[in-house]
Amino acid sequence: MLTKDMPWFTSPDVPATIRKLNANVAIMATTYVSLEKGLTNENLHETEIKRAMIDIAEKVILVADSSKMHHHTLNGQTVRN
Repeated sequence: MLTKDMPWFTSPDVPATIRKLNANVAIMATTYVSLEKGLTNENLHETEIKRAMIDIAEKVILVADSSKMHHHTLNGQTVRN
């Protein structure tokens, strides 16, 4: 699947495939970080992939600058609280 909103190839099977793997560290970005909503993302499919990576990783490192803090997406999906 390749769309304007998702300029990479992926499929609905990706989260299940990721959950079969092992990861020591997952380095992740997010759309916004909110104390109330947690990590949020605007794209549902990307959210599912990120949830899968967080689930399998022993350690998760979040990469975000100050513009991402204390906000959440209006139509977003919660990645993790």
